[in-house]
Amino acid sequence: MGVFPGTQVHTADNCVPALGDELAGLLEDLRGFHAGLDQICDGIQHLALDRLTIRQTQSVVTMLAGSTDPAGQQIDALALIAALVQRLLNADENPALRDLPAEVQDQARTAADELADHDAHYTPRSAIAKTVYELQPTL
Repeated sequence: MGVFPGTQVHTADNCVPALGDELAGLLEDLRGFHAGLDQICDGIQHLALDRLTIRQTQSVVTMLAGSTDPAGQQIDALALIAALVQRLLNADENPALRDLPAEVQDQARTAADELADHDAHYTPRSAIAKTVYELQPTL
């Protein structure tokens, strides 16, 4: 039986493509503000350019945005980022905000809480989880 172009995993015609303009632009725009954000960008770039297996793709996508846990209890990177934003916008946890007027502190905390609530209840994780489940290797 002959081999068709693109069917072998490690061939020149099946290489991992360069980053698209949108992702490359976002990574470029987000770098340089803080070392921690640079590390996040480096990790995202590494995931985007790594040659993943189907199983790895399933795992990575699930950990990024496909948690099937109940709302508010999701375990994925989206929930992690929402929790970080909550921490950073809470004067009790971020001393940089403590000298701001109380109403500004309350506004920041409320905005972060709304983001976390929206992420927990409205981010379409079930569609991602279903899609990831359906990514099955062909035999």
